[in-house]
Amino acid sequence: MNFPTKEELQGRPCPECHTRPGRVILLFTAWQLTRCEPCQTAFDERNTSKKMTPPHEFTTQEIKDGRKTHFKSLTQPFRNGEISREFVEAFPEQVKKMITESSVSMDQVNNAKYVWKDLPGWENRENSK
Repeated sequence: MNFPTKEELQGRPCPECHTRPGRVILLFTAWQLTRCEPCQTAFDERNTSKKMTPPHEFTTQEIKDGRKTHFKSLTQPFRNGEISREFVEAFPEQVKKMITESSVSMDQVNNAKYVWKDLPGWENRENSK
């Protein structure tokens, strides 16, 4: 097998935008392999332009309404490793227990942020069950 050398790939254009020069990557596998990767600009555009969209949810309206009315009882204490201000406000006794068990520190509780704002029913969380 003849693979292109680094020198042969050096002047090749980016395989995505075809305007800027591509990045030459040297891979160490069973044999030395070089290949031309997208330029940094095209790589950044590809990774930042795709935003994840939540999947379509096929459920009844009754369940959707129930999530809004029972928002407080469905609130979880953490999201992405960060303690939830909604949980701290809704369940202060459980938060005190978590502090005594050293699950969270008082500093984390004081700096807690609202992390469930994107869920339906968040604005009516004080009135929820």
